[in-house]
Amino acid sequence: KLAEARRMYTQALQGKGEAFRTHKFLYIPALNTISNFSNLYSKIKRKNKAKIIYIKALTNFVTL
Repeated sequence: KLAEARRMYTQALQGKGEAFRTHKFLYIPALNTISNFSNLYSKIKRKNKAKIIYIKALTNFVTL
């Protein structure tokens, strides 16, 4: 079950990652989602990807 959960996490992250790269999110719920995905990347040991996403969310929070 852990392998299946990891696969599902990865699949969700990849799909959302495409959306994050092509849009600038300027409302709080979307930025919270981006931050949550950063946390997920961190939990699955993809620290560099987590940092990139977290910085994007933080930058957009600052511009609000």
